[in-house]
Amino acid sequence: MTDEPGEVLGFWRERRIFARSHLSLENIRKDIEGRTVFREKVSTSVEIPFSAETKRVLQFVWNKVFDRFPDLKVVCVEADAGWAPHFSYRMDHAYKRHRYWMKGKELAKLPSEYFREHISLTFQDDWTAFQFADRLGPNQLMWANDFPHSDSTWPWSQDVLSEQTRHLSPELKKRILRDNVAELYKLAA
Repeated sequence: MTDEPGEVLGFWRERRIFARSHLSLENIRKDIEGRTVFREKVSTSVEIPFSAETKRVLQFVWNKVFDRFPDLKVVCVEADAGWAPHFSYRMDHAYKRHRYWMKGKELAKLPSEYFREHISLTFQDDWTAFQFADRLGPNQLMWANDFPHSDSTWPWSQDVLSEQTRHLSPELKKRILRDNVAELYKLAA
């Protein structure tokens, strides 16, 4: 296997493995001997957690990765999810209004449709994600407490969930808190 994106994605698809996005692709570099190395950015808890994710999603959508690999699932990990409804709208807006003068590629679907079908999002303390859960695909959101990291909701996870999910239907709440993860990772629920 090489580092070529098409071959790497083909490797994943053949094995029915989904892509999991956590490290910024901007931080993948080659060392002096040509080996791939990862270099984490210094970040703080107030850094916009989804900036790298949006770039990555756009790369997958605009480069027609999901057309070539229709079973591929990408999970944006620990980047919150409240940003996703507006981002989906903006992708469609840019595609409809600007693709001709920007010489964009024709897509078989709107960018938001690819996003809804192929991208899942994990989040922990994100009130906005729960408020707009009905604007996303029912299978997209997956709550996590991020223990033992500093942004974790532990040991107050149950309090956070009680407060942030009280408006959700029992079915949607169960889907976000349990079923989506179980289905994606093929775990017994």
